[in-house]
Parts: sequence; C-alpha cells; structure tokens
Amino acid sequence: MFKWIRNFVMPAIIGLLLFESFRYNYWLLALLAIALFYRRLIDNPIKNRLIITFAFAMGFFIPHLWWVSVLGVDAALLLCALCTASFILIALIPIKSGSFSSKLEFATAWALIELIRSQYPWGGFSWGLLGYSQTSGPLVQYARIGNFALVAFVVVLVATLISDLKLFRNLRAHFVALVLVLAGLFFPTASQSGVLNVGVVQGGVVSAQVPEFARADQVLFHHLQQTVQHANELRNADVVMWPENAVNLQLDPLGTEARIQAAVDEVGKPFLIGAVRDGADGHPENVVTLWLPQSGEKTSYVKNHLVPFGEYIPLRNLLASHFGRLDQIPSDFVPGQGGGVIDVAGAKVGVAICFEVSDQLHLTNLVQGGAELFFAASNNATYLGTAQPIQQFEISRFSAIAHQRTMVVATTTGISGVISANGEVSNRVLEDNGQVFVAKVGLSQNRSFTDKHPLATYLFIAGLILMLGLRRVRINSAKSSVDSPTQ
Repeated sequence: MFKWIRNFVMPAIIGLLLFESFRYNYWLLALLAIALFYRRLIDNPIKNRLIITFAFAMGFFIPHLWWVSVLGVDAALLLCALCTASFILIALIPIKSGSFSSKLEFATAWALIELIRSQYPWGGFSWGLLGYSQTSGPLVQYARIGNFALVAFVVVLVATLISDLKLFRNLRAHFVALVLVLAGLFFPTASQSGVLNVGVVQGGVVSAQVPEFARADQVLFHHLQQTVQHANELRNADVVMWPENAVNLQLDPLGTEARIQAAVDEVGKPFLIGAVRDGADGHPENVVTLWLPQSGEKTSYVKNHLVPFGEYIPLRNLLASHFGRLDQIPSDFVPGQGGGVIDVAGAKVGVAICFEVSDQLHLTNLVQGGAELFFAASNNATYLGTAQPIQQFEISRFSAIAHQRTMVVATTTGISGVISANGEVSNRVLEDNGQVFVAKVGLSQNRSFTDKHPLATYLFIAGLILMLGLRRVRINSAKSSVDSPTQ
C-alpha cells in the first residue's frame, strides 16, 4: 500500500502542483514541482520510473487540458494520454543520486520532448510547455535566446540543481542555480522604433438562446454595434482590429460586405478583420483581411497552422465512420502558405490566428518578414468558462517576450488586451464582456537571438544529446571492461 502511494499517488499530486503553477502563474511553484518529481526518480528501477512518470504527467495534463472536455470527455482523455506518452523518454533515463550528468540528461530530455510535442503529430500541440508557467519570472527571458526549449532546459536544470536538500553540502550546484535565475533579471528591456494607436473591438457573448443557424450573424451584429457605438473613440486609432471569426463571408457575402463597409467608413480608419470565407476551391479559409475606408477589402492572410480536429480532420476517411461527432466539421479548412505580415497605417503587423500564438516558427517567420507588432486574432467562445482563454493569453505573453514584439490580442468573447514586449499586460478585457479600447502600443524592429538564429536551439539540444550519449557509451564500455573476466 505504501509503495503504491509513493510511486503513484505522490507523483500525481506533484503533477497537480505543476498544474497549479500554470493556473496561478507561480513560476517558483513549477521549480518546486519538477524538483520533487526528479527526486522521486532518483535510484529507481525503470519499472518504478515508468509508473512515477505516468502518474506525474497525467496528474498535470488532465486538469491542465480538461477544457477539451467541452468537445467530449473521451477527447480530453485521449489528448492527455498522447501528451503523457511523450514523457516515456524521461522514464527511460536512469537517474543517479548526486550525478550532475543525470541532471543534464533529465533537462535535455524534457527540452527534447517539448520540441517534439510542438511539431508532431499534425503540426504539434504546444500546450503545457514549461515556459508558459514562467511568464512572471526571470527565467522566461531565456526565450529570447532559445525560445521555449531553452526555457524548459534552464527551468528543469535549475530545479534539479536545487532538488538536493543538503544545502550546505552542494554549494556549487546551488550557486549555479542562483546564477541562472539572477541572469534572467539582467536582460535588457525591449527597445521601441515607434508607436501605433490600435483600436480593439471585443463583441461579447452571443446568447445561448440564439439558434445555431443565426449565431454567425449575431456575432457580426455585436461587433458592428460595438464599432458604431464607439466610433468617436475608434477614430483616435491608426488601425482597428476585429477578432477571429467576427465575420462569416460564406453567408450572404454581398450583404455582409456592405454592412462592414458602412462601419469602416463610419470610423474612417483601416480595419484588420477576422473572417471565414470560401477559398478558390470552395473549401473554407480562416483569414484576417485588411479593410479600408471607401475602397473595401484589400489583402488577406490565410491561417497557416490549422487546428487538427478543429479546422480539419486528419485521417478523415479512416476516422469519420467511427466517430459521428466529426460530422460537425463537414469540410476541411484550407491552410495558407506563408505570409502574415500586413502593411497598415505605416506599420508592418504580423498576424497570428488563434493557436498560432503558440507556433513559434510562424512567429519567427513574421519577425523575419519585417513584423514590428503582433496581432493575435482569436475566437475562444467554445471554451468560455474554462481555463483555455487564460492559458492562451499566457502563451501570448510568452510569445511577446520571446520575439520582443508587442502582442495585441483581440477575441470575440475574451480575453483581449495588449501585451508589451516585456510581458506587461494592459487594457485587459475579461470574458463575457463586449468592449472597445484604443491603446498606444510600441513598435519594434530589433530581432532577438531566437529570431536571428531559429535553428540554434535545435543544434544546442542535438549537441547535448550527442555529448551525453557518447559519455554514456564510454561509461558502459568501461563498466563492461571491468566486469569481463581476465584472460
């Protein structure tokens, strides 16, 4: 009984502790959770490590990703299981007491897992990455050098270095941990190359009593209403931003365009508008389009990174016959191919739609394309009342810091706001509310190391894997030589 508590219940509680660090943005709590998890693995056989790791990962992912249950409890549990499976790599590493190389291997494995999870399968699922728990602490600044993978490596390494409770017997390890933490305080603040007055319209919640077929028009009505009512305020903006899915151009496109044009002309400023429209082949596209006074729609960005099982169905022919709910997405969205930087009001705005705020390669491409400001257009109405909007907003904070760009977030139902390149939040609009604000935001042309050299993190992790792998081969070879009988 005690063994079951030690190897399963306690690690699950530690995983829950890590979840709480994300939930309340307590960066130190994440360090504590990882340190406790690491101690559980020390000098344990692989069978115990597998059980401990499984319990820890599920203890974290189930509460962290439970918002997916609005689509079905089975969907949430399956996603949690897939995320947990990636942690098997950690369980395979033998952790030796007092071994610095074990700490390096543990931190490297964690960073590698996050790199894999961020890209595979189907473009990856970058939720629950360790860096997102660090947005209020000094260690997040390492994102400017090596993005989320380097932050994960440093956070885990610091946690393992402080995991030994014998404080005065491990002064060197604790000193290294302290230096890594303090170094994050000395990164220079982001520099500005200019400012832009940005208006944001959050339409607000559509009543649940509105029938499904009328909801898209009601969303549009809310954004038009907010825009017209606050036209005087929005005239102080250089550009006005509407969120993802604020407009459905598939239904009565001519009438919808006329209503939008009237609102844009009323304000007299360029708009960036999130919309759904039919592409050239008849399949839907998720876009942000530039709409100008008097002249209408000009240029658009088509979302590159579509959400699997949200905007398209992977393996549709195989899965559709077994899961009737997939019929809710009768037609797959078509992804865009690159782009995303829109010239408006004398500034270059890089667009990320919904989950793309977690796609660091997309954001790097925007910076390399000249983006001076990020615009995150999102629609979180499906997950209203869950932890998803808050989690996504913290991901946006992380991305703003990593790429040293102000992030303007516009959502249909919340959370909207402005995140500076240093991670400071202003003009935050909470869920449920319909609201408009105009904010003066900073533009930036400098590039962080992670944007100048996006492959550097991969090379760093690969170098660590090679170095640690060769070291383990040498140790095993030396051990085999000692154990072999003398001829």
